[in-house]
Order: sequence, then structure tokens, then C-alpha cells
Amino acid sequence: MGISSRVTGVDFSHHSIKAVTLTPSHEHTYDIVACSELLVSNDIFADNDMLDYQKIVKKLKELKKTFPLFSRKVAVTLADSSIITKELQVDSYENPHQILSAMMSEQCGINVSELAIDYCALPFEPSVTHSRPTYRVFAARKALITERVRVLKAAGLTPFFMNSQAQGLLQIYARLMACSSMSGALLFHVDHKQATLCYSTGSQAPLFHTFSYPPLELQGASLFPSDWIRRVMLAIQRFQSLYLPSSPSCVWMTGMGTHDAQAVSQLGQQLGWPCRVLSWQSVLSETGDSQPECDGRFAGAVGIAIQGLMWREQGHA
Repeated sequence: MGISSRVTGVDFSHHSIKAVTLTPSHEHTYDIVACSELLVSNDIFADNDMLDYQKIVKKLKELKKTFPLFSRKVAVTLADSSIITKELQVDSYENPHQILSAMMSEQCGINVSELAIDYCALPFEPSVTHSRPTYRVFAARKALITERVRVLKAAGLTPFFMNSQAQGLLQIYARLMACSSMSGALLFHVDHKQATLCYSTGSQAPLFHTFSYPPLELQGASLFPSDWIRRVMLAIQRFQSLYLPSSPSCVWMTGMGTHDAQAVSQLGQQLGWPCRVLSWQSVLSETGDSQPECDGRFAGAVGIAIQGLMWREQGHA
């Protein structure tokens, strides 16, 4: 595929910014063109997910130097906590944007002029009595979106797609399940303050569940701290009691510390789960010696890049 088909996924986290450039390959897979990470200080991010303008623009310009030539189109993750998702019913399919904006504004307590929304119509169910058009609606503060676009453009990048990190992880999970013979498998993503579990229940579309904890600091070691493991075990027990009828057959690990097979194996023993290091073979086509290494720590960037490519293939960009 040519240069114009490339998309770079950019994933912001509290310790680093990760970027993965993908290009479509054969049989619905993707080639990794570049993979890079730039460490950042914690003071770049405020508690409300806003960015320190001068510092982040400087860092993004440094990161852009690692991109392949002419690869400026970027798909970008937003913090899951910054996006509100609801399913809303309306009376008709006419002028949904205005109606859904007003409904989200009322339910979220945010002025409609300060809210940015996106939405998709859910399948109509004629068998349900008095069924009305239903939309899945995503909302975020407009100031957050505007600010993220502004810093990316100031760094010489062209943002064209944004979504939560969890939605990108779901895309990876769906592809892993489609290429795996195992049922009841999970994807477990470890981040600085939050973990995301992607799972499937029967015929339903893949779902995700998140839980939070105090900041996870590996401090150069890959092994997970015992106090963090105790907190995670309690959260997992609650998750299993609510959503899983049986123990998972496989748990693909991504995120912090998951590039270390020993750490992943030890974590699996402590959690009582069959944890394994994620292999990109079922999702990405890494066929050439020149392809850069891209492990599970880059799952957020890979997921948003795949979503950006799919969105563009549908004619949106």
C-alpha cells in the first residue's frame, strides 16, 4: 500500500506518548510501518485530562520526527473517563443531532454549547412493541476536543479521528476472537490508573469493563507490586461474579509491564488466570525483517490506528 494509506495511532498516557503507524495489508490485516514511544513528565497532564500546551506541543514535535516521511494523519485516543456513553430513544429518525444533543445535555448537566457528540443508530427491532429509534451516543466536553486538536495541529499533525482507548482495545479483542478457536477468552489491558477488561457473552458484541486503582508504578521493574495485585484480585472477583459464568480460557495481556513474559506468567499464577503475552500475529501482518518491534504496551496506539483506518475505508476521511 502507498504512503497515502497510512494512519498513525497516537495514545496519550501519564508517563508516555506512544505512536504506531499502520498501513493496510492483505486479508484484512495491517503492516506496522513504525512504532515509537516518548516519555513525558506527569505535569503535562492536568487532572481533567487537559494538556500543558507548550510542553505537549514540544513533545509531539519530537515524536513526529520518529514517524515515517509524510505520515501526518493521526487517530488519537481520549481518556475513557472523559467520554460519556448512553443509549437514547427518540420519536423519529429526523434531525437526530439536535435532539440527541439536547437530551445528552440534560442528562449530563453540561450546557449543550459546551458538548461535542457523536452517535450511531442501533438496529431497529420490529418485534418489540412500540419500539422507537434508538441511538448509542458518545459525548465529551467540546473544550477537551478543541484543545487536543489544537496541540496536534500546532505540532504539524493532522488529526482526523478520535475515540476512547477502550473502543480501540475492543477492536483488537474482536479481531483476536475472530482468529482464535478459543471461546471465553479475555483481553486485559493495564494502564497507569485503570484496567480494561474486554470480554464477550454469547452472541452479544464484545463489551468492556473498567476498574480504577491508585497509580501503578513499576519503577523500572516489570513485576507487578503485591499491593496492586491484591486490589486487582478483588476487582476481578467482582467482575467474574457479575459477567463471567466460568473462568476464562485465555487472557491476553496488554499495557504496562506486559512485554515481560515472566511478569505476565507470575501475574497469571497470582490471579488464577491463564495470562499470556499478546501476539499480534492474528491482528497485524509483521512479515519482513525491517518491521519494527511492537509489543502489547502499544495496544492503545494500535487499536486507535485500526479504528482510524476502518473509518477512512468507509469514506469518512
